[in-house]
Amino acid sequence: MSRVAFVVQRYGAGITGGSESLARAVAERLATHGLTVEVSDADDVDDGAGFDGVVVGSSLYAGRWRGSCVRYLKHLVRDGHSGPVWLFHSGPLTDAEAHTPQDLPRKVAELADRLDTRDVVTFGGVLSDHPSGFIAKKLAESMSGDWRDWSEVEAFADAIAAELGVGRD
Repeated sequence: MSRVAFVVQRYGAGITGGSESLARAVAERLATHGLTVEVSDADDVDDGAGFDGVVVGSSLYAGRWRGSCVRYLKHLVRDGHSGPVWLFHSGPLTDAEAHTPQDLPRKVAELADRLDTRDVVTFGGVLSDHPSGFIAKKLAESMSGDWRDWSEVEAFADAIAAELGVGRD
């Protein structure tokens, strides 16, 4: 049975942010293909050893990835990780941007180039009507909503499973 490491900026009980909900959805879809998926908080892991594939996801905020996810990619490069890697980021908050691939931040792109990166996907973000944080509250005054497309999330997971040579049960 193939094993997939799934690393996201924050993960655990009670964490419900946009990237975390996408991570849950991708991990659950991968499991329907018979893959064993281990989801971890990026601060809690530092390698991809023992896995047939690694998926890393981060929010994309002001054109930047979360520091913990960038550090994890640095660990993979430093350790000479040779297995396949898939990347996703989420965050665009308009209809046009949610369906338009966003460039990786420069440092992330440099790291991705040093890994066996198979795909980079942009998912739309989500902003609640009552977010926490000053900037999010200001944004929510003029825009709030959910731009995640769950069919795109399923397609991303299905493509990963296909590349790992497994089919749906």
